[in-house]
Amino acid sequence: MHRTIAIYLGLMFASPSLFAATSSASSVNETGGIVAVQVESAPAIGGWQSRTAVAGFSGTAYYHNASATTSTPGNDILEYPFVVTTGATYQVQLRSRIDEGTSSTESNDTYLRLVNSAGAELTPIANDNVVTGAGWYKVYMNQLDTWTWQASNKDKDRKSLSWTLAAGKTYKIQLSRRSQGHAVDRIVLWDRSRTTALGNTATGSVGPEQDAALNALADSTGGTTPPPPTSGLIFKALDDFPNITAGTVPYYKDNQRNALAINAGVVADRGKFARAERTFTGTAGNYDVTITTLKEEDGECTYRLLINGTKVGEYVNPRTNSAGDLDPNTHTWSKIAIPANATIALESNTHSNGLIEEGEGFAWARGRWTQIELAVASGSTGPQVSGELKQWHHVTVTVPGPESSETGTPNPFRDYRLDVTFTGPGGVVRKVPGYFAADGNAGESGATSGTLWRAHLTPHLTGNWSYTISFKTGSDVAFDGGGSSAGANDGATGTFTVGTSNKTGADFRAPDKGQLDYVGEHALRWRGGGGRFFKTAMNHPEVFLEYQDFDNTNSTRTYPGHIADWASGDPTWKSGKGKGIIGVVNYLANEGVNEHYFLTRNSRGDGKQAFPWTASEAIWNYDVSKLAQWGVVFEHMMKKGVVPQFVLDETENQVLFELLEGNAKMLIADSRKLYYREMAARFGHLNAAIWNIGEENGWDKNTPSGEPTSDAQ
Repeated sequence: MHRTIAIYLGLMFASPSLFAATSSASSVNETGGIVAVQVESAPAIGGWQSRTAVAGFSGTAYYHNASATTSTPGNDILEYPFVVTTGATYQVQLRSRIDEGTSSTESNDTYLRLVNSAGAELTPIANDNVVTGAGWYKVYMNQLDTWTWQASNKDKDRKSLSWTLAAGKTYKIQLSRRSQGHAVDRIVLWDRSRTTALGNTATGSVGPEQDAALNALADSTGGTTPPPPTSGLIFKALDDFPNITAGTVPYYKDNQRNALAINAGVVADRGKFARAERTFTGTAGNYDVTITTLKEEDGECTYRLLINGTKVGEYVNPRTNSAGDLDPNTHTWSKIAIPANATIALESNTHSNGLIEEGEGFAWARGRWTQIELAVASGSTGPQVSGELKQWHHVTVTVPGPESSETGTPNPFRDYRLDVTFTGPGGVVRKVPGYFAADGNAGESGATSGTLWRAHLTPHLTGNWSYTISFKTGSDVAFDGGGSSAGANDGATGTFTVGTSNKTGADFRAPDKGQLDYVGEHALRWRGGGGRFFKTAMNHPEVFLEYQDFDNTNSTRTYPGHIADWASGDPTWKSGKGKGIIGVVNYLANEGVNEHYFLTRNSRGDGKQAFPWTASEAIWNYDVSKLAQWGVVFEHMMKKGVVPQFVLDETENQVLFELLEGNAKMLIADSRKLYYREMAARFGHLNAAIWNIGEENGWDKNTPSGEPTSDAQ
């Protein structure tokens, strides 16, 4: 009998604040005393369902609360930021309706509150005699079979909530689910001193005579532009270059390969350069700029980097054969000075090497490239932020620190502790553990030593984020806490800005997915509003990570039948390794499988070759390059819509940590605590992950051998 205990990342490693899911709209400006927004301008999440079934709504849809009525506010928050240009007393109105049932006192209210830019709650003005509830306020109506603006906070006075707001400040309207079956269509804030047509300016009373004027209001636009990211950026060729026709010839979008390319079929364009341009949104400084090109067997194209129109780097693609055709290839230009708001441009040309016959001549390579990445120049002593800075994408903070190695003393895994606290819009806080990353490129270099440490965040909100680093050292500080400062970056801070996601389809970074959450129901739910998740998979094979191309993995497993499932543009490491296992992920996704189950350690189990350490039972020393390569596979699973299920133990090694520390009867070994922390630090940021404590477990702590007792068979 299998005794499987599954827990989810949010429960295992995160604070309770992680469960207050928030969906945010873009900021707008108050104009002429009016803020008017469609409810659907913030993506639907949780129990909010986007509907069009009942006629009479404005915009493209309305939101219906499909979850059970709750007396606890703060569930599935919809957020609408706005900037006040003229200070005044503003009153809020909801356009809503009773969307199910036949009672005017049921399915008739929603929680609402106003917060400032830091997320602090604002109290409505006292003379409105508001009815409060835990910082949130009930806003309700009591009419059947109609959309109405008569949203009240106090019985029968037709008066809603008002606040005195200051000019030049940013505020946020927040809605939270209350009554099941209540539908909300639109939100309006109006200045009671200026907009007499919308209600009684003295009392704030709004009746049906105001419906037409409220309905006629135009949606607010504008909003302030958030400050740019301060460091570390990835610019995608297809998505992040608004001008792709700035060269002598134009680029076209090769969507199949996520690349920009030149049409070599136009004979007059051959050999000429195309150019893509964008504005630099980071902080002025020196950057290492890495381009990702696609190798082409037809020719060796030239690539140029330009800053404000001046060429600062040039590179020629390497020659390749048919086996390497369209494989990704990187080149880095080091220490490039980039001023604030500079124009960054990337050029490439077509080229023929005269080797591949085509028609009456030879084929031409098309100068394809997929992205450029900017990182603070090598040798920087401060933290660096990198990644696609978008909602539901993975952001990495890299922290320079002491020189160490996988087998070093002090031990970089147990005697150092990196924690990064991220603070996002509305004051939301995420504290995540960090890890030793060697040279920061160990998956490619195989490095076992270095000075870099890392932490990852998957931001659920767009807007401005900040971070604060805690970096400590001391004996067993990783699991015991305490310790002393580990260097100059202990206490360092920084900021970055998160934009909207541009992903679609099965990709877990798409706005309607985002993060898979446990919400107290039988099925997991997508935080982005994409509904429930139902597993379509089998728990087999559990030895998925016993793969020959992973460093330090003595296995014959290569998945040869799935190498053909690897596609151009998919990831590899170390000059083409990994195609077999990446092909497996592609095959599973194409067959409709949305989850895969595997052991992260089986050193005393059936296969004995899946483990995260430098040796099968080196429980204090983690293999940095192997874990980085695991990470490549897991990140690809996020893009393909396949959830990894991490099985952290199996029956044959269920008390391995305790045994190797000399006492199988101890409650939980320090090395086990470290193991959980390392797995969370390296992979806890994944959009969707199921964390399974163990399979076939069921041991008696009085059995010192660690072998399962009869009830686990």
